[in-house]
Amino acid sequence: MPTQSMIDAYLRALLQHVKIEPLDEGGYQATVPEAFGVVASGDDPRECANDLRRRLERWIRTRMARGVPLPVVDGIDPNGEFERLVADYHDAAFVNGDHGEVFLSDADFRAALARWAKGG
Repeated sequence: MPTQSMIDAYLRALLQHVKIEPLDEGGYQATVPEAFGVVASGDDPRECANDLRRRLERWIRTRMARGVPLPVVDGIDPNGEFERLVADYHDAAFVNGDHGEVFLSDADFRAALARWAKGG
C-alpha cells in the first residue's frame, strides 16, 4: 500500500471514531479519543467536520515530523520505518512554521494551558 494511501486510510479510520456534540452557546465541537488534544469546532456539523479533518491531518504530520508515535487505529499502524521515511514529504515551511503544538499527555496539555494563561 503506498504511504499516502496508508495515511489517508489512517485519517479515515480516525474519523470513524469522531465524537461530535452541540455546544450550549451554539455551534458544534468534535474530538477523536485516539487523537489526544485535537479539538475542532464549527457553526454547523459540516464546518466542524472540515475543521476536524484539517486538524487531524496537521496532528498526523506534526507527530510524524517529530518522530512521535501515532496510536494504532483499527489495525492501521503508521509507525513503521518505511511509512515514516516516505511520509517525510512535508515541506520545510510546515516543519519550521507555525503549526501548533502536539501534546503527548494530559499533563503536557495542562502545562501549556497554564503557560498560555500567563501569556507565554
